[in-house]
Amino acid sequence: MEKFTTKRPEIKPSLEHVKGNTYCMVLSYARIPLYMLGDGKAIMIDSGFPQSWENILWLLEKENLQITAVLTSHAHPDHLGNHRNLQKHFGAKLYMSDFAAMAYRTPMNQTALGLGLVSYRMFREALGQPLRADHIIDPFSKTIDVEGTKFGVLYLPGHAAEHLGFITPDNVAYLGDAVLDENMVQRLRIPYCTCVEPDLESKEAIAELHCDRYILAHNGVCDEIRPLAEQNRDSMLEKARHLEKLCRDYQTLDQITLRFLLETGGNPDSYRTVHGARRNISVFVEYLIDTDRLEVRARNGVVEYKAKTPVSH
Repeated sequence: MEKFTTKRPEIKPSLEHVKGNTYCMVLSYARIPLYMLGDGKAIMIDSGFPQSWENILWLLEKENLQITAVLTSHAHPDHLGNHRNLQKHFGAKLYMSDFAAMAYRTPMNQTALGLGLVSYRMFREALGQPLRADHIIDPFSKTIDVEGTKFGVLYLPGHAAEHLGFITPDNVAYLGDAVLDENMVQRLRIPYCTCVEPDLESKEAIAELHCDRYILAHNGVCDEIRPLAEQNRDSMLEKARHLEKLCRDYQTLDQITLRFLLETGGNPDSYRTVHGARRNISVFVEYLIDTDRLEVRARNGVVEYKAKTPVSH
């Protein structure tokens, strides 16, 4: 069986100026925002995969930066993987939502909440010591004071529960994973999502934002967000329509997954590919049920799905 590991090409990160005191740490797979406080101190938003710690520390030391606080967009390992490292190395204060703080308190919490595609033992090995938040962010608050600096708070659930965005004092919005860049939208077979409907609503809300610039965790900076938010939304709706088409007759979730992978060029013999696709497809299937587009039946102990209205190809 394939183990779930994150193998990404690592390159030395660089520092990118966005606007005013807002910068980005540019990694091979993500942009991590930094807000400069002066005197060599900075606030970081998210912290990347733990495998990136040496490169992150290298850049911080190169720029003579001390991280005093870390804001957290959501409870996924590529967004808080170095929180503990920053806490230990710099004494950084961790700002997290209730959900993120609870999720990363123990491996059991992570397993129960289904935050990833790995087992309890893998969670336990990856987590190590419990991660403790210093400050809890109210997801419904409009602003939060961090080290005497006020940030705007955006509640953008869907990709993850209590997914948050932040607006720096320079009127730069960090959107986490709520919106992906154009290349990633086109490349993904089916996006990771916790719940489709609120995710679509969050993308609609993002399209209405009026900030000066926008930082996408994966992976870029842009001046206008409406076209990209609408592209993200339309792509999700098309994925749902594609899955609806696959249910022209009664199909189990495994059969839908196989059909989807064969049509999209996925490897049906890779455990990681199949397991990941099945998990993400199941969320879209629930959305199609919620929107009254799929019939559901159980036969001989198996649940099957079928489109209520034939979808043209």
